[in-house]
Amino acid sequence: MTLALHVIRFVLLDIVGEILYWPVWWYTRGLWEALKWAGRGLRDEWGVLALTLWLRSMFTPMYADYSFAGRAISFVFRVLILGWRLMKFFIWVAWYAVGLALYAGLPAAAAYVLFSFFRQ
Repeated sequence: MTLALHVIRFVLLDIVGEILYWPVWWYTRGLWEALKWAGRGLRDEWGVLALTLWLRSMFTPMYADYSFAGRAISFVFRVLILGWRLMKFFIWVAWYAVGLALYAGLPAAAAYVLFSFFRQ
């Protein structure tokens, strides 16, 4: 095979093939990888905020004060702290949801803009 045929084969099969395969990859394997990335990020954030620990120790009195007042104060403060941490977690959930929506929607929006631009 001559060098010219190798170049033509490379251009047609590799470059054009990759350009045509890119949207398929973006919405299949790429989207799956983005979902796994978001899941790992949310799982890590759940651990950083120690939400399982706060939920598990919700009714355990702080400082071993087993009186009614000690239990009530512990419960109220744990509810406040847990609420604050859950709010921070849901901000992360919203952040990852926006990122995934942009990942899924931006190429489609760009294609729509390009096709509408060339259609006129």
